[in-house]
Amino acid sequence: MRLLRFFSLSLLALTVSGTASTVSAQSDNPVAKAREGFETEIIRRFGEELSMPDPVDFDDARPGFSLIDYPSPIGDLQALIKVPEGIDGKRPAIVWVLGGLPAGGATPDLFYSPSNDSDDSAIRYDYEGLVTVYPSFRGSFGNPGRREGFYGEVDDLVAAVEFVRGLEFVDEDHVYLAGLGFGATLALLAAETGVECRGVVCCGADADFFGYDLEIFPFDVEDEEEHRMRSPVEFLDGVKSKTLVLAGSNGLFIDWTQMVEASTNENITFGLIDGADHSDHMATTNELLAAHFAAAFEDPELPVFPENSALQETYAAGVMRRTRAEDLRQLAGALEDGADLSGEHTIEFLGVKQGGEGLEEFTEAARDQGFEVDEAVPQVSEFGDTFYIVMFRGACVPSDLNAFFGLTGKARKLARDVDMSVEAWILR
Repeated sequence: MRLLRFFSLSLLALTVSGTASTVSAQSDNPVAKAREGFETEIIRRFGEELSMPDPVDFDDARPGFSLIDYPSPIGDLQALIKVPEGIDGKRPAIVWVLGGLPAGGATPDLFYSPSNDSDDSAIRYDYEGLVTVYPSFRGSFGNPGRREGFYGEVDDLVAAVEFVRGLEFVDEDHVYLAGLGFGATLALLAAETGVECRGVVCCGADADFFGYDLEIFPFDVEDEEEHRMRSPVEFLDGVKSKTLVLAGSNGLFIDWTQMVEASTNENITFGLIDGADHSDHMATTNELLAAHFAAAFEDPELPVFPENSALQETYAAGVMRRTRAEDLRQLAGALEDGADLSGEHTIEFLGVKQGGEGLEEFTEAARDQGFEVDEAVPQVSEFGDTFYIVMFRGACVPSDLNAFFGLTGKARKLARDVDMSVEAWILR
């Protein structure tokens, strides 16, 4: 079962008729064609107790936020908007769909600076001068209607994009749509309706909903047609705007691969960040995309998205900064405990490897580079999977930071080359 981040839900079972599609009936759009004559059936109801945070209730919120309404096919819905300070004239904008269930909406965390690498706040777009809009959708956050689980919400998101494009302080030719996780899935479904944007970014989108707990959705996932109507892999041909479908190699890689294999649409670019999981690349990804979108506003001839190699390099640089900071904190702790860092020390690394493939290759490569490597010790997880513990060690003078970072960096690269993680190190 896939890992999810949930809002608190109260669940009430019911069976009600849903709404028919309001996606514009474009003759060549596969979503519009598929929805002709289809009416979704909602069998569960939840999430209605959520509410949108109002920035006026938070004295220390970053300035520039407002709670607004936007028109949708089901009535006025709420959105949070952040307008950059001190900037006049029309600006680029991004419609950001938060992940989790229900997708969209907002949390008070948006009012503060992000504190981790799995950043779903889109704050970096504000830093670069983009108007940032966080829409909520039907049936949740105090909105009219009921949740339909990636069906009617698609109509709402399309309406939100059109609303933002029409704002007097937004340049309609520089509006982006993006999201993470379920937010990315909803963004991709909206892109498949042919929604008009300069670019759509989908980070960790689902190809379909197989593999999830069925009771987290309001529709009947076991109903083949209900499921198909909400599966992005079915309608990739409908994407008209330039779209980046991005994933970490340790994230929803299977879904990403499924869509790569199914797509023949030249408007879609598929990017893979090696070594990243579902969301730990978001801080660096958003930082790079925000800077690129701001630059493209000044020079519209720039490509819609940066090269995937730039996303990879930015992520790798972020990982290096983070691990070096962690290593320095551990060294500082050893210094406080009285360790003499000016002499040579042995540093022992703890490696964890899922499965045995690549262990011999790792041992040989590590020994060639001067490490001592113990024999791998097999372990069995609570799920019955076999993994291996590998202890290996090298020597350096920790006070020589170039030598220290060289050793720890080399150890992590050797491990990464065989899909092994370095979980810890100990100064001997």
